[in-house]
Amino acid sequence: MSTARRVLVLAPFPPRLDAPHGGGQAVARLVSALATRNTIALLALRGPGEEPVDATVSAACDLVREVERRPIGASLRTAWAERRRLQTLLRGRPLWVASTETREFRRRLGEVIADWRPDVVQVEIGVMGNYLGAVPPGLASVLVVHEPGVRHARNRAARAAWRRHLAASTSRADAVVAFTEQDARAIRTVAPDADVAVIPLPWQMPPSASSPVGTPPPTVLFLGSFDHGPNRAAARALLRALPDVRRTRPDTVLALVGGSPPRDLLRAAGETTLVPGRVDDVRPWLDAAAVVAAPLDEGGGMRVKVLEALAAGKAVVASRLALEGIPVTPGVDVLVANDSRELVAALDALLGDPALRRRLGEAARALTGRLPGPDEIAARYEELYARLGSR
Repeated sequence: MSTARRVLVLAPFPPRLDAPHGGGQAVARLVSALATRNTIALLALRGPGEEPVDATVSAACDLVREVERRPIGASLRTAWAERRRLQTLLRGRPLWVASTETREFRRRLGEVIADWRPDVVQVEIGVMGNYLGAVPPGLASVLVVHEPGVRHARNRAARAAWRRHLAASTSRADAVVAFTEQDARAIRTVAPDADVAVIPLPWQMPPSASSPVGTPPPTVLFLGSFDHGPNRAAARALLRALPDVRRTRPDTVLALVGGSPPRDLLRAAGETTLVPGRVDDVRPWLDAAAVVAAPLDEGGGMRVKVLEALAAGKAVVASRLALEGIPVTPGVDVLVANDSRELVAALDALLGDPALRRRLGEAARALTGRLPGPDEIAARYEELYARLGSR
C-alpha cells in the first residue's frame, strides 16, 4: 500500500483533459490519477483565452488556484515580440520562461505552502523551474521536464539560455522526471549530478477506434499546436513533400490541424490544403484521415498527438524523434521516415494500399493498449516520493 501524501502541483497552464496541447492533457491525467490515493493542490497559471482547469480535475483536487499569466503564442510572432524575444535571450532567459514569471504566482505559492503544508512540491514543465527557488529547504521537490528546451532550441543564443535555465532548475530540485531515455541523457549532459528518473507520460486508452482507412478524398493529417516550433517545422516539411506525393496520388489532401497556425501555412492553404486552426474535437479529423504524419526533426518528450493517432488505430508515418518513448516496431506498428525522400515513399505506399493502412492501424491500437495507464504511472511517482522522503 502506498502512503498518502499532500502533493502541490505547479503548472504553466490550466490542466484539461481536452487541452489543445499534449502537456495540458498529460498533467490533467496525472493529477487525476495521483488524486485517487493522495491529496492534491493545484496552482496553475492561466493566460488570456485559456479555459479554466478541467472540472473533473478540479473535483479531484483538495485545492485549486489560478493566477493570470501574460499572453504567449501567436502574438509572439509580431515584430515587437521578436525584438523582445531577442532581448530576453541576450539576458540569458528563454522567452517562455520569462512569460511564466509573475510576482502574484510566487506570492500565492508561498501562501499555499504555508497554509496547505504539502509533503511534496511537483513542478510540471521545465519552464516553471524558477519557482523551485521559493520551495523551503527540507520540503521535497520534483521537477517534471516534459521536453528539455535544449532539444528544440534553434540557435546558439536560445540553446545557451535553455542550458542555463535547465542547470539552475535541476540544481534546486530533489529529483527530476524525464519522459524518455533520450530526454534523460539531454538533462544529464547539462546537469550531471541531477537525480533523474524516467517515467513515461500517463496514457488513457480511448474506448473506440477511428476508421482504419479513412474516407475520400485521401487525406494526410498532421496534428499539433503551432505555438510549438517543432510542429511548425514539421508542417512545413509536409508542405514541401506534398507536390512529390501528388505526382502519383494527385487527389491527396493535406490537413494541418492545430491552434495558432502561422501565416505561411495559412497562405499555403488552398482547395487541397486545409488549415482549420484549433478544433474542439479531433476525432472527426482522425476518422477521415487516410494517414497521420509526424515528420518532426527537433524537440523531445513524448508526443501526445502521436499517441492519440496510434490509439485511434490510424496508419502513422513518423520520424524516429516523434516516436521517442513509444516502443514501436517499424513496419509493424508504424512506418518510419527520417527525411523527405522516406516521407514521400511512406505516404505513397500507405495512400495506395488500404489493407496496409488497416494492418498498421490495428497493430498500433493494440500497442497503445499495452502502455502503462495513469494508475501505473501515478504509482511510479509515489515510489519516487517515498524515496525522497526516506532521505
